[in-house]
Amino acid sequence: MLVRRGAVLAVGSEEDVRSALAEAISQMATEAGVAVAGMEGVMEHDLEGRFVMPGFVDAHVHVIPGGMALGRVDLRGAASRQQLLQRVAAVAGRLGPGEWVLGGQWDEGEWGGELPTAEWLDEVCGDLPAYLTRHDLHLGLANSAALAMAGIGTETPDPEGGIIDRHPGTGRPTGLLRERAMNLMAAVIPEASRAERRAALAAAARLALSRGVTTLEVYMPAAEEGSLPVRIYTHVPLPTWQRLKQWQLAHGWAHPSGRLFWGGVKEFADGSLGSRTALMWQPYSDVDPNSPYARGQHVLEPQKLRELAAAAIGAGLQVSIHAIGDRAVDEVVAAYEAALDAVLDREEGGELAAGGDGGHGQGAGREARRRMLGQRLRLRIEHVQHLSGDANATIAMARNGITPVPNPPHLLTDAAMLQPRLGKDRAARAFAFGSLVASGLRPAFASDWPVVDLQPWTSVYGAVHRTTPPLGVACAMLRALPAWARFDVTGVQSGLACASRGYDSSQERKPPASSSSSAASSSLPPPPSSSLAAPKPLGEAIEPPQGGHAAAGCAAEALEEWPSPVAAEQRLSLDAALLGHTSWAAASVGLEQYVGSLAPGRRADFVEVGGQLAEADAVGALRVSEGGLRRCLPVVTRTWLDGELAYDLLQV
Repeated sequence: MLVRRGAVLAVGSEEDVRSALAEAISQMATEAGVAVAGMEGVMEHDLEGRFVMPGFVDAHVHVIPGGMALGRVDLRGAASRQQLLQRVAAVAGRLGPGEWVLGGQWDEGEWGGELPTAEWLDEVCGDLPAYLTRHDLHLGLANSAALAMAGIGTETPDPEGGIIDRHPGTGRPTGLLRERAMNLMAAVIPEASRAERRAALAAAARLALSRGVTTLEVYMPAAEEGSLPVRIYTHVPLPTWQRLKQWQLAHGWAHPSGRLFWGGVKEFADGSLGSRTALMWQPYSDVDPNSPYARGQHVLEPQKLRELAAAAIGAGLQVSIHAIGDRAVDEVVAAYEAALDAVLDREEGGELAAGGDGGHGQGAGREARRRMLGQRLRLRIEHVQHLSGDANATIAMARNGITPVPNPPHLLTDAAMLQPRLGKDRAARAFAFGSLVASGLRPAFASDWPVVDLQPWTSVYGAVHRTTPPLGVACAMLRALPAWARFDVTGVQSGLACASRGYDSSQERKPPASSSSSAASSSLPPPPSSSLAAPKPLGEAIEPPQGGHAAAGCAAEALEEWPSPVAAEQRLSLDAALLGHTSWAAASVGLEQYVGSLAPGRRADFVEVGGQLAEADAVGALRVSEGGLRRCLPVVTRTWLDGELAYDLLQV
């Protein structure tokens, strides 16, 4: 591959690339009008046979919240009330009077399903206000001090689109706030300072680059200073669409740095499966069907959502709407279709007024125009997790040119609750990646970090195999990483189970001292130590794989029995899964001619990975191998952005 000024100039065999280099040097000489000395200024990088692919494009992340979360209470994996309180107490003990205990990532399923209450936090926080969000960010837990500061009491009504959980009989708040009731707490939590937001962005970028992610979803100050370390496309709240349109008219849709893009607006149709606020057509299987919230809830009143979406679409803006439940997905598709039809009606009316015939009728021609308009506007449905009927729902999305943005990591974390919460039939329609692709859709895959950790290769694994990686595969990958770079693989408590034999438990998980320089001045170091707990030795673990497998992050084929997949018929090919995490994700925000693939004219954003993913086919060409991915979680060794080395695992 030949790179010049941050862009790909040529891709092919070594002979092809050297020929393109000679042509480029000749062209430079002609343009300059002077002789150019051969290979002067040309740098050659030998990647030593490592697999090279485009940088991952994560189509849905929360950059600043994710960066902030890295330095707060992390309750991911807390398996009991005691463990939760120990972690909260450790942070609360370091804070001064009046400071907030913030963080989250708890999941009641880890300790048997009992929901926590304010009294839990009161035990260890005392008078300090505390607020900890569930891992899906649709449910928050406040202690008594925080509830008092927010003025939330027995007489406080549920806000529109939200629920304050209450003790039966007394009506006293339990401390749990659902959906837009969480805004009551957000209003009293001190806003992060500009310096804290900058630090969060830097931390998020370090994590992203270490995992091979080069494009995420405005952080204008950093872009203005030329220090934005990753590529970001931003959305703003749907009700602010008019302000965004004015900004777009004045500034276009991209910052001159080429690192920041805008133009999308976002809103919520419903909540989440874990909080039982995802909007379903039928009641949840594990609640009283007569409960007013047995089918989940609207976050925004449907008519208001339709009006806002229609106005933004009429203004030519990209609209992205969160919809997880099957009813929410259907309602968003209907809202998009109505908004697109309104645009076509205006266009056809204008043509008639100008003396034309309106030209397109109401048949197949109009349907094609509607689909192309939806594609041009990049209309998206975020998560699209549950479908009312595979064929009908996916055909309706395709008919309107909608891009689904699913989250394979959510499949790994939600798998255990699907049948209990939804029943067998609805569970089989969850995370229908295969049906989406079969209908001609091009899903843009995303992590939803920090709801789920930023692990693109684990996400690819889930999309292909519909299951978490076996423990042996997770351990093999972690053993190929230095201690400071290790993490719990999503859906696998690998950091604990591999500790006794896979890790050197005397090492702390932190980057070496030499990596403490700023992101702007050198290759970015790995994530900060605050986000990574020291490995804890547990009982027996799987023997480490022999031979050269460990260095590549691969386990032996016969290491252990493989987990059963969830709805195996919805598996994707590895090619489709990789496209969904790169070029299709880039297309979901209109950047497919810029990033997401390695071709002449694209930016030189790419990653080098270890692992036996590539195998020779019948004619000797290297192709990615699903069999290789089955026993491998590839290790990102280096990440390049605009042709510059941005992360190097081996030299940090």
